[in-house]
Amino acid sequence: MEKYVILNNGVKMPRLGFGVY
Repeated sequence: MEKYVILNNGVKMPRLGFGVY
């Protein structure tokens, strides 16, 4: 899995073990 996930507004957020952002 990626360490970061890109939100649909273009913001890159770290995955902290939650589900899908």
